[in-house]
Amino acid sequence: MVRIYGPTDTNVPAGTGLTTNVFVERDFNPNDVIHFGFASCTETPGLTGPNWNLTMNQDTVTPFPGHFFNRVCLWSETNVSVTYTFTQPMHVLIRCEGGNANTGGVAHGMFVDLDAAIAVECEHGTEITPGGASLVQLTPTLIEAILTSAGFPELGFFFIPLYWSMFSTATLCDQLPPPLPSVDLLDPTISFQTRLDIFRAVSWLSFCRCVPGTPTPLPPPPPVIVVPPGTPSAPTFPCDNVDPCAALVSIQQQLAALSSAMASQAQLVTLMQRYSEPFAYIPGAIHSGIAQSGSFAVSRLIGVRVTVVSRPGTETLFSGTPTYITDLGWLSLLTPDGMIDEIRLTRDTQTWLPRLMPLANLFGITLREGVVVDVQELEAEP
Repeated sequence: MVRIYGPTDTNVPAGTGLTTNVFVERDFNPNDVIHFGFASCTETPGLTGPNWNLTMNQDTVTPFPGHFFNRVCLWSETNVSVTYTFTQPMHVLIRCEGGNANTGGVAHGMFVDLDAAIAVECEHGTEITPGGASLVQLTPTLIEAILTSAGFPELGFFFIPLYWSMFSTATLCDQLPPPLPSVDLLDPTISFQTRLDIFRAVSWLSFCRCVPGTPTPLPPPPPVIVVPPGTPSAPTFPCDNVDPCAALVSIQQQLAALSSAMASQAQLVTLMQRYSEPFAYIPGAIHSGIAQSGSFAVSRLIGVRVTVVSRPGTETLFSGTPTYITDLGWLSLLTPDGMIDEIRLTRDTQTWLPRLMPLANLFGITLREGVVVDVQELEAEP
């Protein structure tokens, strides 16, 4: 509830049809409820009329053609409160008057409170705008037209990821527009789904409408988007009708450049996938009968498999799967700058796939006396 007047002393002039006795003038909507009244009232000394009028009129002050409510108030009344519900939109003047020249005075604690109606958007339901399709393809031209209609033509760049995707207007128009996500439009990490949610909110008034009915339904308001400073303009592609061959050559050149860039990217992704995140390996060369300390050159491996051929049999064993064996030796990776990784040999068969293996150009091994191993190189799957 909102107080729109008082409580305050309000003059009740003697007479009727006066132009000076309006104390509230405003627009009201259907289902708005007002509560108005006063605490007490005092008649002007010398006047003898028994009552006065608290009235509401529509439209203009003079000559009050829209008089539609009147509450006759006795000068002896206290704590009067009146409630009125509006059934249609109206421009209303609330006023008080004596009613004739022999009555007038002051209303003490005059007040007017408002319970505003809750706006119901599309109270009869929602539907696709007549003639519209239930499934559309979001072409650049269609997106540009919708953004222009919504007043945001500069946001074309933001919806480029939506180009050529299929869009269900039947699902969109089955309900009121979705809430507008609050995001930084210049954030390059915004997901496809978030961009789609924003487009759904922006495009609702283009694809959908309220189902007509009585009373006339209230449409949802258009979305409010704050376009950040520095938003890039959508690119334009002029068409040269004089020399179309030049335009085709330009397109071919751009496609060739794009193809070259994609090939380089694919090669880089392949290298990263093979050596940074390998998903498989294949067996390579085997170095047999290695005993004690030694090393051999390697190149672009992703790992090694070491198999113990023989050992003294005096090692300490611990339970495990497979059994943990102590004091067999060490495995290491080296570059010309020095060692980059190492690990203890603790199993009869041990596969080692260290992250830095592709950088190593030398594999080192130090074994306890009496230990003999075979080492197999493991290469990235081509």
